[in-house]
Amino acid sequence: MAWPSAIGNSHNYYLSKWVVRVLAPYPLQCTAIGACIAMQVLLYVSYPVAFAVIFNKAVPEHSHDLLKQIMVGILILFLMCGATAIIQDKLVSNIGTKGFGRVRQNMFSNILEQPPLFFIKNKASDLLAKFSIELAAIETALVFALPPLIECVLVVIGCLLTISVLDWRIALVATALIPLSYLSGAKLGPWVTHYAIGKINAESKLMGALQDAINGRNTIRAFGIEHKINASFGQHNTALQKASSGYVYNASLIPLFSLYSVNIILVLMVGTGAAFVIDQDLSLGSFFGCITLLGSVAAGTNSAIKFYAIVMSVKHKVIDIDQYLIKNHSAIQENASLTHFEARNCISFNQVSFKYPDNDLVLNNISFEIPIGTSVAIVGETGSGKSTLLNLLTGFYEPTKGSITIDGVDINTIHKPALRIQCGMVLQDVYLLNISIKDNILIGKADASDEDVIHAARKAQIHDYIDSLPLKYNTLIEDNGSKLSGGQKQRLAIARALVRNPSILILDESTSALDANTEASIVQDVYRLKDDMTIIAVTHRLNTIQEFNKIIVLDQGALVEQGQHSELIQKQGHYFKMWRNQMIP
Repeated sequence: MAWPSAIGNSHNYYLSKWVVRVLAPYPLQCTAIGACIAMQVLLYVSYPVAFAVIFNKAVPEHSHDLLKQIMVGILILFLMCGATAIIQDKLVSNIGTKGFGRVRQNMFSNILEQPPLFFIKNKASDLLAKFSIELAAIETALVFALPPLIECVLVVIGCLLTISVLDWRIALVATALIPLSYLSGAKLGPWVTHYAIGKINAESKLMGALQDAINGRNTIRAFGIEHKINASFGQHNTALQKASSGYVYNASLIPLFSLYSVNIILVLMVGTGAAFVIDQDLSLGSFFGCITLLGSVAAGTNSAIKFYAIVMSVKHKVIDIDQYLIKNHSAIQENASLTHFEARNCISFNQVSFKYPDNDLVLNNISFEIPIGTSVAIVGETGSGKSTLLNLLTGFYEPTKGSITIDGVDINTIHKPALRIQCGMVLQDVYLLNISIKDNILIGKADASDEDVIHAARKAQIHDYIDSLPLKYNTLIEDNGSKLSGGQKQRLAIARALVRNPSILILDESTSALDANTEASIVQDVYRLKDDMTIIAVTHRLNTIQEFNKIIVLDQGALVEQGQHSELIQKQGHYFKMWRNQMIP
């Protein structure tokens, strides 16, 4: 295996800036933590000096009073440092949870703002891994390792400075030798980073396999492929074991090598100091003080290396997570100037083309108009671009070429919330939360009154069913409405769309999963609303759209026909062939 390259020093600087950004809202608490750390450093520096005074003055002078005063002083110092250590831990836990709570919330808010294209590029399992694995690892490392790392570094510096006061020669030798203990981290650090990245990738793939198995559990059982899925999961699990083993092994070597290096240096320092005592160039008290300080230096150095390895192991995770905070902003720039807008006359697609990055055109030179207050159906084979048209209309995508206008105004100049508030959308996969029926409907308009909710439910032909329930609109929906029929879920989704009183109702394959009779009933109920709003429906069942004002026919991203049902049948073109294939068994 080739030697993995280390992440550059610029990434260390990046990590430092990221930590500062997380801690920026808490300057007073950070200052208090700094004061607590300074108190701990004072303890490590002071009591070895007190030992030097004991052996240099109290013992030779046989002064019990001086000894008692020094011991009481050391005891008070320990008590004070113990109290500040407790305060420090409380402050660190408080700031850590708050700071990472903000990071987590910012990540979630940023993901919610992403267009559909973002979720095409990023797997759900990868996004889940960032929350459940990467961010948790960063929080653990920085909250539990960064404060003691700072403390250990300051202890080492403080002890070396104090040793220089007692005997500059020992301090000089220690300062020259101690950097040798960091060589293990410098040499093994790239391997730790390499295996840490591999571990994250393996964890993400394992989570993806688990998610696929849970989502497809019925299909797996129906086809009896449990052994195949189990074997696939086993491969991912083995890969994770291998990456984890490499990470743990190399990470554990760093403190191990450091420990032996530090102890060897300590032995050399003791020998050097003892030689000075023998030559009467160093007092016995100063020697004891230096030895105690050198012990703190050794312990601090070893601990600092361990904590440093923990912190550095997550710096690539920090860089990865930060993409979701500052770089993965919505592909559609919210620079629109119109914050209030109402559709009154006509929606126009003007020579619109669209393509995904690195793919062929999905839509090619599409032009048509939808008069406000009419019903329009968009039909075509799977992959013809029907749903893409709706994503363009609602501003989730931007045309690669051409424009979409409402009453002559380009929708790119309309603030997206102002555009979408006029649209009520009903999708094929109904999304219901584990909250009451009323609250699920209120997702469409949070400030709607009870009368508005009931009115929307009546228009969606679901009120009578809700009213028959023991708790009526307060009935809790569980497990995404698993106890509701497909038709009931769709009617709730329609009520949710209608409660906002939209001027445009968009149905994207919203009834395709239902049986023909239920679908026909729902479409008829929706069609009755055409006098109150514009209806745009994407569907593949042509028998439900015969009464629509206009039918737009797409084929391989091109608009091939448009007109009313009877007109298109008379043409005996593409629509007629689709109709004949569906009507003839």
